[in-house]
Amino acid sequence: MLAFSPKKRSTASSRHPVLRPDQLLLRKLSLLSAFSLISVAWSEVAILAPATGTAHPTGQAISLSASSSVEGQLNWSSDVDGPIGTGETINTSILSPGSHIITAVLEEDSTLIDEVRLTVIGTTAITPTEPVKLFDGTSLNGLYGWMQSTDYTIPDGVFSIDQGVLNIKAFEDGYLATHNRYRDYVMVFEFRWGSETYSNRASKARDSGLIIHSHGVDGTWNDRYLPGLEIQVMEGGMGDIILLEEDVPISMMIPRENVGCGPSTFWNCRLGDRYKSDGVMRTLDYDLATVHWKLWDKNWSDTKGIRGVDDLDAPTGDWNRMVVVSNGAQVSVYFNGQLVNEGFNVSPTEGTIQTQLERAEYDVGRWDLLPLSSLSGPELPLALPAGLLTQPYNETLTTHGGVPPYAWVVTAGSLPAGLSLDSETGIISGTPTAAGAPFTIETTDAIGNMDSQEYSISFSTNTPLEDWRQQYFGVMTSTGNAANDFDGDLDGWTNLMEFGLNGIPGENTDQRKLRTTQLTVAPNKHLSLTFPARNSAVFAGTSPASADADGVRYTITGSSSLDFSGDLLDVVEVSPAESTGLPPLDFGWSYRTFRFVDTVANPPKGFLRVDVDTSPP
Repeated sequence: MLAFSPKKRSTASSRHPVLRPDQLLLRKLSLLSAFSLISVAWSEVAILAPATGTAHPTGQAISLSASSSVEGQLNWSSDVDGPIGTGETINTSILSPGSHIITAVLEEDSTLIDEVRLTVIGTTAITPTEPVKLFDGTSLNGLYGWMQSTDYTIPDGVFSIDQGVLNIKAFEDGYLATHNRYRDYVMVFEFRWGSETYSNRASKARDSGLIIHSHGVDGTWNDRYLPGLEIQVMEGGMGDIILLEEDVPISMMIPRENVGCGPSTFWNCRLGDRYKSDGVMRTLDYDLATVHWKLWDKNWSDTKGIRGVDDLDAPTGDWNRMVVVSNGAQVSVYFNGQLVNEGFNVSPTEGTIQTQLERAEYDVGRWDLLPLSSLSGPELPLALPAGLLTQPYNETLTTHGGVPPYAWVVTAGSLPAGLSLDSETGIISGTPTAAGAPFTIETTDAIGNMDSQEYSISFSTNTPLEDWRQQYFGVMTSTGNAANDFDGDLDGWTNLMEFGLNGIPGENTDQRKLRTTQLTVAPNKHLSLTFPARNSAVFAGTSPASADADGVRYTITGSSSLDFSGDLLDVVEVSPAESTGLPPLDFGWSYRTFRFVDTVANPPKGFLRVDVDTSPP
């Protein structure tokens, strides 16, 4: 937050529309002679109301009026919602939430046009029930920009997107804001500082911020931002909480300790209070009221690249993660995995969200809202699947709950020889050369919540195909190549159907892990086949469709003839699988269902087969 004395900006209604070049030219021409000034009025369309920059609640009628020096019908439209009416004056309540460019154009002459910018604010704040990407990695959909000198006209180069990263060159103060209002969420904001700083902050600490629970008219807080609750994003001040109060009162309570003001903190000290979980409660209810993050250094200096002894900031150019939890009247701030500030009795409890432009360059890699349910966890899986010695092993520690991303680490014992754990992806991979003792893995989510689990992985010396058969069908007595290569119908294929229906070759044990049926798909019926496969098997192709996993290859073939010598018929995987009534599978395995694309009423009805064989090395 920059140092300045708060001042009110002029109201939006006092701002005059910026004239387009054609309007300026017409006015200049009208002054060429007294005759032309008296006898010929310039031709223009001028929107009289509303003033540019105004905000309106969703569903409330907005009065639009314009004048024209030329007779004819005026057509009104929104760049978001399209045509909205005709005439010199209209009232509309159909505009959707967000930022709109409203245009009035003369039907008889499309060059006679005027426009204003307004914002429609949703009357009901959205509570996320699933992840919401405020920045989707490819566009600024759902967001709009505002800058101090140009309002909604954003100069080239301020916002640019490359390979999923949003670069922001904040040449002057402003913000990028959401169209929608939100409440009760977990916000994850991943950013890194760029090299550039600008104007009067060229040599100062890099500065930005997240403003939540925002209300009001664009730019009304000191001609810079929407009023709201700022979570400071600043070198040395990560997680400071600052009230930007204007027309909408803002208040909260924060437990704090007072550490005073050092000689170099001057404007940024603001009473010298910093968050302390068991400290004395302080009420914040006035503009620029501040409580610093828990380890804020009272000797902080406003210097580019500043780092205190206790600062959690990553080096310039590396990624940082700010997580803000808005939970009713409580706001909690986590920075790089640590709780750094927390407020209670917060009012208001919802609003739009802004990321500030404060004359420093930075990148945004992730800006998401998660449901509050993500705070439960994280939870590691209870077991890991068995493997084969001297055969590749690859298993992901699928972690549920918590606030991703996660980090994984072995905290006790060690992985079996030949295996390693990727701390960023949770993948255990490698080629095991010997069985190992039990080991413990711990996972930590983005706000420091942890879970740990002890594991042991069993390994066998079977061939991949033999191990697969035993895992799926419990066929323990028939071993070796004769079982692996068994071809009961002499069709040249090692056929899962033969094992699935008969269990051990030559016997009649029904293991019930394979099923054929007719699947109804709105409203046609299709022949389908359900069978078990490893979770890591990814099927490609239409017929045959194949997948490799754990040293075996699955092949799904559809044919017009029983001996599979006829035309191949296309198959497609069904999700979710039709597994109701089938027996449960071991951890790491799941049922898969495939069906014909053609219906059973479309001759030939066809035949489906699943083949399992050793995958190529």
